[in-house]
Amino acid sequence: MGCSYFSFLKVMLVAVLVGVVFSGSAIADSSDDYMKRNKERKEKEQKKAVEQVQDCMPPNLDKMSPELQTEYKSLETEGNRGAVLVLWRIYNMQLAAGNVEEATRLLDLIVSRIGGSSAGDESAKKARSTFKGEDEKNFRGEPYEQAMIYFQRGLTYMGAGDYENARAMFRSGALVDRSSEDAKEEEQYHDDLAEMDYCEAVCNKMLGLQDRVEESLKVAREHARNENAVVPIPDTVNGLLVVALGMGPQKYATGEYAQFLRFNSGNGASGPIEVSIDGSSAATIAGPLDNMSFQAMTRGGRAVDAILKGKAQFKKGASVVGDLAIVSGALAAGFGDNDSAPGVGAGLMVIGLISKGISAAANPAADIRMLQVPDDLYIIPVNLPAGTHTVQVKCPETGTVSEFQFVRGDDPFDVCTQWDPIFGVRVNTARFAKYAAEGATLIDGASEKWTGSWGKKKQQVNITLAITSRQDENFSGYIRTAGGDWPEGVFPCTGAIDKKAMRLEYHCTPDKSMYVLLTGKTSKKSTASSGTAYLVSTSGMSEIGDYKISIATEKKSGDKKEPVSEKKKPRKKL
Repeated sequence: MGCSYFSFLKVMLVAVLVGVVFSGSAIADSSDDYMKRNKERKEKEQKKAVEQVQDCMPPNLDKMSPELQTEYKSLETEGNRGAVLVLWRIYNMQLAAGNVEEATRLLDLIVSRIGGSSAGDESAKKARSTFKGEDEKNFRGEPYEQAMIYFQRGLTYMGAGDYENARAMFRSGALVDRSSEDAKEEEQYHDDLAEMDYCEAVCNKMLGLQDRVEESLKVAREHARNENAVVPIPDTVNGLLVVALGMGPQKYATGEYAQFLRFNSGNGASGPIEVSIDGSSAATIAGPLDNMSFQAMTRGGRAVDAILKGKAQFKKGASVVGDLAIVSGALAAGFGDNDSAPGVGAGLMVIGLISKGISAAANPAADIRMLQVPDDLYIIPVNLPAGTHTVQVKCPETGTVSEFQFVRGDDPFDVCTQWDPIFGVRVNTARFAKYAAEGATLIDGASEKWTGSWGKKKQQVNITLAITSRQDENFSGYIRTAGGDWPEGVFPCTGAIDKKAMRLEYHCTPDKSMYVLLTGKTSKKSTASSGTAYLVSTSGMSEIGDYKISIATEKKSGDKKEPVSEKKKPRKKL
């Protein structure tokens, strides 16, 4: 048996060596063919990408700035796959330069690419494939991004006096915010973009449809993030001032295979502002009409999550099959008790390696490409003569000021949009300084306090949670941190707690680029909670330890001391 076994191995080894020698040239030829085909494929794709974006190229490209020329030419590399991203960047550059006509043309190109169904989109079919990433598809944006595109196009229609098309754009923007019909009950959302409702009310005003004005304003008040953010529309209105503050939400991916799309909130201050024009007060508003971070984080029912979850399950399943087959193959080859064991073992190992290769090829990663949009939106109706005007936006809480000028044209209606992306960071920087100076007062003045800690052993961060406001299960307040290798101080926080779970998050930097998230279970009486602490940033979410927290109980001065039990008397001996 032993001799025949080793003879068999020798024959197999010789056969393999002969096969390698005779197939060497064939492998080299096939490798060359592959490289040639790959090169031809890339050249074909590049040619197609150039053809896809020819409608985007302006006739006067050679007369534009080097920065704009570079952006336009990058379209030929991206093709339709990244056209919306590039066109949006160019749109904002042209709008800032005052080139309204070219900016409007670019918006139309973007709208044409995000509208309609993706049923016949080859890139979308590839993205639905197990072996293609989400970022292989043509970028269309998340609902809040699409809504912002429609919103901007509606404003340009208003500025041109085309109120009917403006209303159509605002309605389109509202509709993309709705959840899919098959969404779970807890993830069903109706459109709640107050800026769309408000601008539709202004359009109705300009069209003389007074009954519809009140109807649209009522809906806007219901959808607004703040109660008095809906400014009354005067009969003499001849323009809109749209104030955009802060940078909007940032995308990141979580999960074992980065398959789940998540959002980090933007850096808008979301607070009150005072607006003056040419030194005269125009409006005092308690908070933004809408907040894009809220819109990005609250809409449910996205089909993409289900697709990516399936890919992740396939990847994990294929990998596990591969592991099992490789191990089984090695065991069969090394410990078999019959002549066929080596062949069976080798076959299992080959299957295992193929399965591992399939797992590696599966690409479930979420698409985190994004449009840069503002965070907070404020809209003020105005009546201004033609000419140059100076606008000042002030945060009364911190004294932070943003000032700009714009030229009001001779058209019957004009729209001025101003975006200060760092206003929120400046406001929050001033707030953080205030928290540091008044921390003790903010914490001690709270009616409800929790104490505890989070982090890993020997790096515990002690925390005191001061809840200053509660609405149902939601709360807001301040958190004081001390100890550990972590920023110490007092920070604003928000969260929710009920009979089953607790969620608490606080930003520890003024630009809101990262925050600490505590999430876990609560006790039966909701007086204590324990779970996991995470650090969330634009690069993702990572676990940073466990946490325990409970309601702080303070003894009152009038509390009676508990009676001390008497010592037992020794038993008498009989």
